[in-house]
Amino acid sequence: MTLNGSQHFTLLTEDMDEPRDIALDIARGMMYWTDRGKVPKIQKASMDGTARKTVIIFSYSSWPIGLAIDHGGERLYWCDPLTDTIRSATFEGKDEKTLITRQSESHIFGIAFLGMNLYYTDMPNHDVSKINVSLPTPIPQRVGSATFQRPSGIAAYSSEQHARDEAWSSPCRRHNGGCPYICLATPMGPRCACPDGLNFVNETECSPPPYKCPQEHTDQQGRIRSPGYPGYRNNLHCVIIVRLNNTIGHERRLQLYVVEFSLEPVYDYLVIGKTKVPGLQTGATYTVTTTDRDFRWLFVTDGSVARDGFNFQYKVVYCNSSKPCVNGGTCIRGEICQCLNGFEGNWCETRVESVCLSNPCQNDGECKVETSGYSCKCHIGTSGEHCEIGYCASITCQHQGTCFLTVSGPICQCVSGYIGKRCEEEVVECASEPCKNGGTCVDQVNRFVCRCGDFYKGSTCEFDMHTCQSNPCLNGGSCDNLFDAYRCKCVDGFTGDICESHLPCATDTCHNGGTCVDTSTGPSCVCPPHRTGRRCDRVSLCSTTPCLNGGTCSESNSVRTCRCAAGFSGDSCELSPIANVPDSEKTRLHITIGLTNADFTETLRDKDSVEYKSFGNNVVEALQDILDNTLERGKYDIVDVTFSPGSVIVTYEVETIRDGVDPSAITAALQEHSGTFAGHDMDQDSVAVSGG
Repeated sequence: MTLNGSQHFTLLTEDMDEPRDIALDIARGMMYWTDRGKVPKIQKASMDGTARKTVIIFSYSSWPIGLAIDHGGERLYWCDPLTDTIRSATFEGKDEKTLITRQSESHIFGIAFLGMNLYYTDMPNHDVSKINVSLPTPIPQRVGSATFQRPSGIAAYSSEQHARDEAWSSPCRRHNGGCPYICLATPMGPRCACPDGLNFVNETECSPPPYKCPQEHTDQQGRIRSPGYPGYRNNLHCVIIVRLNNTIGHERRLQLYVVEFSLEPVYDYLVIGKTKVPGLQTGATYTVTTTDRDFRWLFVTDGSVARDGFNFQYKVVYCNSSKPCVNGGTCIRGEICQCLNGFEGNWCETRVESVCLSNPCQNDGECKVETSGYSCKCHIGTSGEHCEIGYCASITCQHQGTCFLTVSGPICQCVSGYIGKRCEEEVVECASEPCKNGGTCVDQVNRFVCRCGDFYKGSTCEFDMHTCQSNPCLNGGSCDNLFDAYRCKCVDGFTGDICESHLPCATDTCHNGGTCVDTSTGPSCVCPPHRTGRRCDRVSLCSTTPCLNGGTCSESNSVRTCRCAAGFSGDSCELSPIANVPDSEKTRLHITIGLTNADFTETLRDKDSVEYKSFGNNVVEALQDILDNTLERGKYDIVDVTFSPGSVIVTYEVETIRDGVDPSAITAALQEHSGTFAGHDMDQDSVAVSGG
């Protein structure tokens, strides 16, 4: 677009979900932009809109917004207010780094690069800060002492930097790249373009394209008028088609009655078929013929004064006394041939080799080939030329119901949403008043729709969108208050405003050879040896096999933990096993916990299934985190885990040393646990601890 906005050129329109920020590498003729839509990503293209490519695809819990470029270092910088981070990568999306992670009270919205400093805005804290990206560990520094109202976007500029940037100037900077209208920078140099709505006439001029006005007529009779009749535009180039579906080589006639014909002589003209039409007399009838599949007309006007145009009544004519129907066909109204069974074509000239191939007999009637065509032999209970009359002819099923013949007579099978002998009664879905929080119920066929008030959402308006107090985020999602609304951070495998949609395994869900498995709790990655993380994107701290005595190594939040075999304890399972303690000094605890937003499946009963192992590891780790604070570490062992329905009930068998075991203390610790438990909500009333 020119600076005054008088001319603009559209670069990209397709596959743009929620583009947020754009940064230009003018010298290289490239542009980069962030897209925070359903699939968050950073993309790039030449500045003329060609050579589009995706640079980075983010996880569903990311929200890339602000974008900046370090031209000299050839790196991209972007901010993510959902994770409150500033990150960086090369122009090709490689060597990705995290520069800064802020506290949850902050939200970084805009960034700008100048010199070696990266400036960014923090909207909730009303300030602007900067970091030096050349330092190994950048330290944030507040810029100035002023308090900003709601800082979002930001730009950085200095006269010294401007002088250095002369080397990075646009190829369109001098003389507009030699272009008469719009100059576009590309990696290959300047490219000239016409503003939207104009086309190049030659290499130096742009002009509007001819006004095209295609018409298509499929009816066998009707009206054909010039565009805008009465009156027509200048610079027209119209193609008018009357569809005949004709067989090539067969003559067909088009009968025309002229209601009006008024064109500017010489300069405006009409071509019917291959003949340029001179003046036609109003009120006259003409007949034109063709052996082509269609009648094609061409209407062309110049750039000067126009007149009223033309108005025809037309009719397609197939037969008359000079062109009769053959094979016993009858000419109806002197226009169209009605053929006997077994023949087809405009003049009944084509015999159907097997007239029964189209199964013309209804209700399982038997088709028999006759010399004059075919006949239908009907079963008992049906009649008619094509056996089309049956018992069901005596009744009508309403609302798209279907009639079926039975021993006891015809019955109506109704579609969903209707009941009754003739499907005449509609089921009222709103009778139970399903909409909550003042929502209005709208009854529809086989379903209802709730129209929710402000700040409410959900299929029954059950979620308060104004705050996080109603715990609106589903499937383990966490809730953030954002000024006058909230936003849900979904765990991997879920998406939507309230994390209500389950995403199946995608091609890029698991990295480094990991295998994605769809489970009732969402996609889960089964990582190969020495890889870990939700997407198998990190080298495992367990790759050195640090756990002794058959212990199992696991990693969470970059911390390595050994889960010891039965009877062993210690950070590396190096301590004496509990199995060496006399049975008289040991006891067993039975712990039960209910998870409210998890779906039970029968595969959770199979201890060899992938779903059992994945879900089992999560709930064991969650219980160990709590028991480590109530029992002395290394003096208990979780010996068994089972699952049962409703939604999912987890039952643990825990062996521990008798001394110091207080089941009530463990119960209290579980009931006081805040946050999610193994990624799900805990039903605190379901907690039960027995034994000891």
